[in-house]
Amino acid sequence: MKKVICFFLAIGLLANINFANTSPSPSDKRLSYTSGQKIFNWASFLNLREAPHADATVLALLPFGTTLTVANNQPSSRIFASELVPDYRPFETENVVYPGKSVDGNWLRVSYEGFDGYVFDGYLSTIRPYRKKSQEENWEVMENFISKKYPGSIEEYIEDEGVDRIFSPDEKMDYRFSQDDYSATHELKLKGVSMEEALMLTTKLFPVQGIKTINSKQIGLFIENEFNCTLVIKKEENGSRIVLSFWDGGC
Repeated sequence: MKKVICFFLAIGLLANINFANTSPSPSDKRLSYTSGQKIFNWASFLNLREAPHADATVLALLPFGTTLTVANNQPSSRIFASELVPDYRPFETENVVYPGKSVDGNWLRVSYEGFDGYVFDGYLSTIRPYRKKSQEENWEVMENFISKKYPGSIEEYIEDEGVDRIFSPDEKMDYRFSQDDYSATHELKLKGVSMEEALMLTTKLFPVQGIKTINSKQIGLFIENEFNCTLVIKKEENGSRIVLSFWDGGC
């Protein structure tokens, strides 16, 4: 009888483990939307579909920078890792293949120019889109991103830290630049932005060639044709931080 009880207990434990593995992702991957909220498309093109699945009829093709309006309150989007849009290529060098990653997201109901449909929210953000200009160096991107896209941004110099700082009027974005004799560091703190969203933004702001490392605290990336730079996304208590560092004169 004891063996039978132990057998059923074991089955129960296995069932619990299986359930835990199929539960939604941690809460820091969840996004909540409210009716009427404005949100921006960071994808080169994004399908607006009639229903929330990849085979649904396409109502419109949305270009980069499109402003969308959330159709109704949706409190629990982006709760799983989707394979709908494979992206962020792995990087291969010296016979080492680093892992790639799929975009995390879910279906979001939105309105756009008279259409009411669904889009994949893995490429959406409340942050206004910015596309790197051909003449911009990588090290200029974060500074220009805030100062040119957010009128009223405030610039200051923090003498005690030796840091140049620019922050957006709503203080959601905070850029800091520091340097010494050998290197320079550009940091962009994004308040309320998860690592998943920061990864998406980073791959649009910089010519990212692939992912080098990834864990729960940070993601390391390779920049195309740049060998004296490091590009890292770090998890913060209330958001994320993009850190671009370079040395010996470039990036």
